[in-house]
Amino acid sequence: MAHMLFQRIATAVREGYTGRDDVEAQLEEARACRRWAEGLSIDATVRAALVEPISAVEDGLREVLRRRSGGSASG
Repeated sequence: MAHMLFQRIATAVREGYTGRDDVEAQLEEARACRRWAEGLSIDATVRAALVEPISAVEDGLREVLRRRSGGSASG
C-alpha cells in the first residue's frame, strides 16, 4: 500500500512540474525538507512516515529533470 502511495505522489509531481522552470529549485527545497525531517528527534517509525512522501516528491522532481535532459538526474 505504501508503495502505491509513493508512486501516486511521484506521478502527481511529474505531472505538475513538467514544463515548469522551477523544478531544480523545488528539488532543492524538497531535499532540505527531507534533511530536516530526517533530523527530527522523534520515534524512528514516525520519522520514516514523514520522510517517505518527501522522498517521493524528490523522485518525481528528479524524473522531470531526467526527462528534460534526456539522461539521468543525480540524486
